[in-house]
Amino acid sequence: MHFKDIQLINGGKHSEEKLSQNRYLTKYWENVRNLFSIHLVDGLDVAGISKLNIQLGEYEGPEYSPPDHRGIAVFKRKDFDFHEFSALEEEEKDAASLEYIESSLLTVCSESGVSAKVSKQLKQACQAIREEGYEHIKLHKKTSKWHSSRKARAETKLHFRRGGIDAYLEFIDKHGNVLGKHKIADSRFWDGLWADLWKGRWENDTFLITNRFGDTFVRIESAVDGAF
Repeated sequence: MHFKDIQLINGGKHSEEKLSQNRYLTKYWENVRNLFSIHLVDGLDVAGISKLNIQLGEYEGPEYSPPDHRGIAVFKRKDFDFHEFSALEEEEKDAASLEYIESSLLTVCSESGVSAKVSKQLKQACQAIREEGYEHIKLHKKTSKWHSSRKARAETKLHFRRGGIDAYLEFIDKHGNVLGKHKIADSRFWDGLWADLWKGRWENDTFLITNRFGDTFVRIESAVDGAF
C-alpha cells in the first residue's frame, strides 16, 4: 500500500474535558495534517502503511502497532501534555504539531527498515511546510472552469492555514486580470468542505458551485462583467 495520510490523536478516555481539548487541538493538528498530505510525494511505500495514527498521551500496550488489513498503523507516545501545549505561542504550536508527525514517522521508518530515500522524502515534506510558514494556497480544480467563450475563467483557491481552510472564488480574464474575488468559505475543515466544493459550472455569465448532493453552494451572477 502507498502512504497517504497521517493523523494526530489526543488519546485517553472519553470525557467532556477531552472533547473540549480536541476542539482546541483540531485547528493546529488538522492544518499540519492537510499540509503534510499536500507536500507528500505520491506512491511512497512506508512499511505497508496507508495511514499512521499518532496517539498522544498515556497508553497501554505496545508503542507501535503494524498496519492492519486497511493499512492503518498506530504509533503511541507519552510526551504530550495538553496544558503545556496550550501555553505555547501560536507559531510554537504549529512547530510542535509538525515535530510530533516528523519524529514519529522517522521512528517508525527506522524500526521498520524503510529505505533512507523514503525517509528523506518524508523529511522534505515536513521541511516544505516549515518553509511556507504553515500555510498553503492551492487551486481546487473541480470547481475551476473556463467560460465557454474562453475569455474568462473561474478559479477556486483554497488557503490552508492554522484554524481551518478559507476558500476564494476568483474570476480572471484571458490576460490574467482579476475581475472579481469572493470569499466563499471561512475557517472550514476538509472533511466538510470537500463535499461543498463538488462541482463548478457556468450558466451563461453566472457561475455556480454545487455540493455533492446537487444543492447550490455558491452562485455568482454577472461574474465576468468586463471580460467581453
